[in-house]
Amino acid sequence: MNIPNGDDPFPVLFLNHGYIDPAVYTNYRGLKREQDYLANNGYIIIHSDYRNHAQSDKDSDTENNFRIGYAKDVANAITALQKANIPQADTKKIGMLGHSMGGGVAQTIAMTKPELVDAFVLFAPVSSDARDNFEKWTRTRTQTANAILKKHGEPKTNPTFWDSISPRTYFHNVTKPILIHHGTTDESVPLAWSEETTLKKERRYQKKNLLQPKKIKKNL
Repeated sequence: MNIPNGDDPFPVLFLNHGYIDPAVYTNYRGLKREQDYLANNGYIIIHSDYRNHAQSDKDSDTENNFRIGYAKDVANAITALQKANIPQADTKKIGMLGHSMGGGVAQTIAMTKPELVDAFVLFAPVSSDARDNFEKWTRTRTQTANAILKKHGEPKTNPTFWDSISPRTYFHNVTKPILIHHGTTDESVPLAWSEETTLKKERRYQKKNLLQPKKIKKNL
């Protein structure tokens, strides 16, 4: 937790980092620039160390469970903060930034626990459709992919399950503002995913929430 100097209480921001190999991850690694900038501008910063990262608890089933446990970890951290009665923290003003995989974590919380956070910003988030993420990053990891497919079936043969773990299925639960930033030259996460996520949301809310900064690559 990074607490600014000055007159408290301060609003709180939870920062959810993108994928970093847990074998090399260290506390607060990822979004370091954003952590410092936002803390220097009057926000308490909590950078999420998901399970299996640094000194966090270990969970051998994380990969086979689509890393959904990461969202549980962050949601639990928010609840713990609210119960901790830290005088410097204004727990009535909680925001969340999610980058790449962390954007997926933020999406899951926005759809399933919207009451925990007042506003969300997603920077180059993974797809809101679990099928896209599976095909791009998991299909080629044979051991994990085979375990998932054995248990749940292919996306085409068991669409009900794949819908059930996709945030976009739950867009009707959205009650808080979500802003998406996605660079037009991102080489890792396709811009089309954010465009599709935004389109799905717009069909319900008739409100544009995707910014496309030019010549931005995903490297935070």
